[in-house]
Amino acid sequence: MLARPISSSVRPPDLTVPLTALPAIVAIVLGFAGVFALRSGFYNPNDGLGLLFCLPIALAAVRFGPVAGVVAGLTGIALFVVWAIDGNHDGVGMVGYVSRLVVFLVLGGFIGHFARARAELDVRSRLLFDLSPDLMGTLDTHGSVVTVNDAWRVAAGGATDPAMVTPDWGLELPAPGAAVVFEQGIHAVAHGQRTIEWFVRRDPRRPLLYVVGRDVTERSEQAAHVRQLLGSVQDARASERARVASELHDFVLQHLLVALMHLERDQVSTAAASPVSADTFVRQAIGALRRVVDGIQPLDLQYLSCATVLDRAAIAVEEEWGVEIARTIEVVSSVDEERQLLLYRFVGEALRNAAKHAKADAIQLDAVECDGWISISINDDGVGMPDPVSVSDALAPQFGTGFNLLLEHVLATGGSCDIQSVPGSGTSVGVRIPLTAPD
Repeated sequence: MLARPISSSVRPPDLTVPLTALPAIVAIVLGFAGVFALRSGFYNPNDGLGLLFCLPIALAAVRFGPVAGVVAGLTGIALFVVWAIDGNHDGVGMVGYVSRLVVFLVLGGFIGHFARARAELDVRSRLLFDLSPDLMGTLDTHGSVVTVNDAWRVAAGGATDPAMVTPDWGLELPAPGAAVVFEQGIHAVAHGQRTIEWFVRRDPRRPLLYVVGRDVTERSEQAAHVRQLLGSVQDARASERARVASELHDFVLQHLLVALMHLERDQVSTAAASPVSADTFVRQAIGALRRVVDGIQPLDLQYLSCATVLDRAAIAVEEEWGVEIARTIEVVSSVDEERQLLLYRFVGEALRNAAKHAKADAIQLDAVECDGWISISINDDGVGMPDPVSVSDALAPQFGTGFNLLLEHVLATGGSCDIQSVPGSGTSVGVRIPLTAPD
């Protein structure tokens, strides 16, 4: 994220309004004194001027809270009583005193309560603004920065002008009260290139834009990775379709055509017997078709041991490419069906690459089991890759889409890989796969 971590030691600021205490106290005292002096110049106790005490009471409640409001209310009624007694205004009566007492106390208490609640709300809003990991701020309608939070300043490099990081939506301003959402790449001084999702809302009454920016770099990278994987899957599908079509055409179809020619020739002249019977080509076609089907989806892997599966993958490549693969397989444990299929496909693909592209005289397959892992290595003495390759726990783009999709599956299961290839000195492919899924 762009923002600094939020410290648990952050102390909330004072909940009072940003005024110094002394001027407020002086204003309250002068208010009470002025109203008392004004009341002293009149002799009618019921003229309503006593309600002017509400002004200093309200000021005390707003500035210092509900307790101060109640105290100011009591002060107001006390001054009213003093004025009434000194002025010999007996016409006030008990109802007059009680009614004014209730008004002053209710006024001071309620105004103080709501003022304190508003102050607390402002403080919480300010804390959310300042401590938010998202970029938050306000801009004018020309795009100039009005105020930003700490996360925004960090993204802009601390003391650097925060205007270095501003949304550039490339659109017309949203209508008053409306909002727009868009993504933008920015260069954050402290974090490098990042992708920010901006939310911009325009104030319906003032020329202000309220802006929130969220760092979505990881989400964007994951989405790009998913798109890349989908593209790789499409490429692998196309490659697999081309491979299947080629094998069906080059092996199955050719053998069947030759068998058909033999059958037609036998029908024309049974005397000229061919040294090779038609059923030989039919059997070869069946064998080729079986290899194609086996390469697409082996049907009986779940009934075989892990060692047999690895051996079967080597046999399939031997039959397909007419090469001999030396192998040492020392695996006794069983794995789940998903890992069984992964081992079969990956070993088959690696051996097929060696037989098809490496022009190797010798191919060696070794598989051993140790401490809950199956370690597999495939080595050949072929021509190697055109450029040196050294890969550990990562994909190897030089080896093709199909191989890398299987290799990514190996890494996703918690496995590891080591691939080395030197031009003219062969290729070594090694992987380790856990026997069981990691916790």
